[in-house]
Amino acid sequence: MHRPIPTLRTMLATAAWLVASAAQASTFGGLANFDAVNDTGKTAHGFEIELEGLQRSDILDVFGLNRNFGTPSPGDVERYGLPVIGDLLNASGQVIGAKVTYRASYANGSWSAGTSSGVFNTPGESCWTFGNVGYPAVPCDHFGVSTAATPTRTGYNWLLETANPGELSAAGVAIPAVVFTPPAAPAAPVVAVINAQKLDPVVPQNNAYWVKIVQTTLP
Repeated sequence: MHRPIPTLRTMLATAAWLVASAAQASTFGGLANFDAVNDTGKTAHGFEIELEGLQRSDILDVFGLNRNFGTPSPGDVERYGLPVIGDLLNASGQVIGAKVTYRASYANGSWSAGTSSGVFNTPGESCWTFGNVGYPAVPCDHFGVSTAATPTRTGYNWLLETANPGELSAAGVAIPAVVFTPPAAPAAPVVAVINAQKLDPVVPQNNAYWVKIVQTTLP
């Protein structure tokens, strides 16, 4: 995907718009599994996850790509089909990480899929085929990436159509990182100690016999 080179005025206007869009973003979850609500004000036709400091080989699994939910294709669980893993490049064309791109296809003047913009309250795990029977109509999608290492920076972008039909540009999304603090180790369980009653030792005895004594008295 090629991103258009904007003028300075366009860059300033776009920057202000992206800040507003990011401030309104509604999300739930961490990198491995999260719901993202499209509240950019425009229909999106894809989503991109940027992972700086990682290589493509550091990506272990991706929702919609290689997680098995019993469907004919792993991509059947979300509207964009199979995502693509690629290199993340900086402005100089140097590889600085990896990225995962969920993207609709464009043909004959129309997109194969899109995420409408709107408001949606999600408790998590609600924006995919098996998480919500009304998923096709909600302005929300579920994504997720598991990695072998921690990225130095993670970026999230909705892909929105530009003024040129069939061309997409990235709109940043502010998704807070989830920090999990394990609970403190519980105290050792109480163990009841019962002292056994002390018994007198048993003194060994010889075998006992019953003896009947018959006494006869003579006159």
